[in-house]
Amino acid sequence: VLIGSRSQFLLKKTRAKAKMIEYNIPKQNHIEVEADVPKLFLIAIAAIGNIANDIIQEPEDSINIIKRENDNLKFSSIFFDAYLNAQFETESDYYFYLFGSIAYFFNDYIERALVALLQGKFIEFEFINIDAKYAIHLKNMQNDLHLYYSNGTIPDLHTLEYIRRQVYEDGSDIEVLLVDALCAIYILKIRYSAINLLPKYMNLTLKDLD
Repeated sequence: VLIGSRSQFLLKKTRAKAKMIEYNIPKQNHIEVEADVPKLFLIAIAAIGNIANDIIQEPEDSINIIKRENDNLKFSSIFFDAYLNAQFETESDYYFYLFGSIAYFFNDYIERALVALLQGKFIEFEFINIDAKYAIHLKNMQNDLHLYYSNGTIPDLHTLEYIRRQVYEDGSDIEVLLVDALCAIYILKIRYSAINLLPKYMNLTLKDLD
């Protein structure tokens, strides 16, 4: 994603307005923010979508992809945070918090990702309903990840292909973006896990981690 000088300028204006609200500066003294600021939303989610797709296509290189796309990830996470704090009128706060948390997670800001989820009131985690759409694929992903953390059994990434295929065929545009983000996060959880990294960098075996 090409994030040019105009986008960076609009992001700075958005952050400035957010700071004015944070410090209780009277509204009549607020700076004017250009009408096309909301267009940054498309740039920010495009960055997330492209990065997620790259990770899915090249899971073995996922850590290098994150490093390469660091600037785009920072732009996205800062934008979602600033836009909400600037209190622009929007009916999509739910998605702003969700995409902001995804961008933070990609950028390895786990605590900020959790804060975004809490701010978006994603605080009640439900078990997967067996009758829900895509439930069988989500349950398989959950079980595979549990086994991986328990005994080091590498998850079958074909499960990701199955759920992506179904969502791409039956899902909405927003579901397509979210399933790619979900699959990318799933891959990163594996790549960043202690089970994967400690043997590689400390010459440990899985038995040593028990």
